[in-house]
Amino acid sequence: MNYKVFIFSTGFFYGKKQFDFDTFNQICCKCLINVDQIVVSKYNNYSFEVENENLIFFCDNKNLNDFIYANISNIGIQKKIINDKIAIFNKKGKNIIFVPIEIDLKLLEQVFIEDKRKSCQFHIFGLKENEIIDKIETLKNDVNDLKYKIFVDNLICNLYVSYIGDENLIDSTQVKIATLFNQNIFSENDLTLSEIICRLLKLKDYKISIWESGTGGVVVDSLLQYNNSFEGLIKEISFEKAICDDADSLYEQAQKFNTFAKSEVSLFIHNKKESDMFVLQFAICCGNEIYLYKNNFKSDLKSSLSMIKNSVLFNLSKKLRQNDISF
Repeated sequence: MNYKVFIFSTGFFYGKKQFDFDTFNQICCKCLINVDQIVVSKYNNYSFEVENENLIFFCDNKNLNDFIYANISNIGIQKKIINDKIAIFNKKGKNIIFVPIEIDLKLLEQVFIEDKRKSCQFHIFGLKENEIIDKIETLKNDVNDLKYKIFVDNLICNLYVSYIGDENLIDSTQVKIATLFNQNIFSENDLTLSEIICRLLKLKDYKISIWESGTGGVVVDSLLQYNNSFEGLIKEISFEKAICDDADSLYEQAQKFNTFAKSEVSLFIHNKKESDMFVLQFAICCGNEIYLYKNNFKSDLKSSLSMIKNSVLFNLSKKLRQNDISF
């Protein structure tokens, strides 16, 4: 279902700053809403002619009621009110929704929930969009009214699915989807790779040491940006330049760093530009075990660094989820 969105605030720039676009985009994905246009404008209490479209109006709390009352003759029949905050009207089969700009936008999900529809999300690493589409399309004959949206960004795919499902406690459709992507799934909720790693380290009571060379510190930055308390989980950090020409030198340097750091987990990450690509080599040291990885990224610097970060964090999260580290 397509919607046009209007965001009214006391000032244009204030409205852009105040509105939580990220959460709104997540809700659109989860509830499979298409937004044709978003208009941000300074608030003005005026009457409007409702277009023959589905509309969502966001407005300051102090002005919202006046905004509705001033236009009540144009907005049709009231359908329902959610949590005494969100007002939903219907005119000529189209929804007109009024939302206070200051509320927790997650309440908006209740507007779009269909009683018979179920939804789920999967965050997937390392698969291309066409690979995901090919896999999910195989379920269309088995799942009632399957719909999905896919957003791919630097090796990470966010897959949002809705369907008409049964009332079983264990949802067989979600199990089927999870089976399709197997080891590529790292989250079935809104947790990021950084959040997952932080939780796993705390759960296991582990400290981590990280050496980054040629990456601009993207891995450490990502972990620290999630939560400042992550500093307490890091034992050693180094951004010194390293020379790493092959797997043997990667193993040797990772082993030395791991011995020096004496932490339960250590990362040795090396990135360099070769011709028209970036060559990433990294080692994950878990106790006495050292695991080596290598990837080539043929993209611009910004995208390559994001892919480097995602690749390292995904593989680290997999190792932390496996059996306890032995010494």
